[in-house]
Amino acid sequence: MDLQILGVTEKAEKDEIVKAAMELKIAGIEDGYTAEVSAFRQALLVDVRDKLLFEQDYAGNTKEKVPPRSSLHIPWSWLPAALCILQEVGEETLVLDIGQAALRRPDSRPYVHDILLAMALAECSIAKASFEKSKVSLGFEALARAQYLLRRKPSLEKMPLLEQIEASLEELAPACTLELLSLPQTPENSERRRGAIAALCELLRQGLDVESSCRVHDWPCFLGQAINKLLATEIVDLLSWDTLATTRKNKRSLESQSQRVKVINCHILFGNWLHGYSFAS
Repeated sequence: MDLQILGVTEKAEKDEIVKAAMELKIAGIEDGYTAEVSAFRQALLVDVRDKLLFEQDYAGNTKEKVPPRSSLHIPWSWLPAALCILQEVGEETLVLDIGQAALRRPDSRPYVHDILLAMALAECSIAKASFEKSKVSLGFEALARAQYLLRRKPSLEKMPLLEQIEASLEELAPACTLELLSLPQTPENSERRRGAIAALCELLRQGLDVESSCRVHDWPCFLGQAINKLLATEIVDLLSWDTLATTRKNKRSLESQSQRVKVINCHILFGNWLHGYSFAS
């Protein structure tokens, strides 16, 4: 992990190691970490830099193909700082693996806040990379994991980051639902599909409740796409017909013109599907 913590490769020259350590030292740390992390982060960067530059046991010799004989040993108090740096240099998987292993140890208790934050930020980086590749569902799932990590510690629940994640999850829910429903119906996708159907049910519930905020902006388009991706049995179980009928008759729910459109669209789409299904049968 010695070279990974600086974000350089095994073939890095000494000047590259110095430059990487310097850039990390002057870079700002993410908000939310405890005060100790910033100080330990600086000390760790200097320690790693010096060991790689001046101690052969840690650096090895790439030209003579001599591997390092020793690995960096980090005290518990420096672990959050190490995870912080690893997240900054793009080692998200390593952050998550080390963090999960550390949380299973009683020695980690004083550092849980910072460990969970580093893991949550790693998940946010994974989400960002997924969105850049137009993989909405993978990004959504990474943000959901980040949300779960932040909620594990009361001191993290007050962070603006959690509010931002939750707002993003609400905004992305419709697109993520459609993407997951489009996955091949194979055993390995069954759990994700069940989650997508549950999300679709929740979006429908929100859409039919005038007092709930719902992120679906084009209901006819969204419902049409969703219905086309469902099996017959899934459509039948998707929405309680009694609930839909009750909502249709509820004058208070229909005071909003947009709400009236949503309810009518549900009736039309489900009715058209049933009509076509009865002829196909």
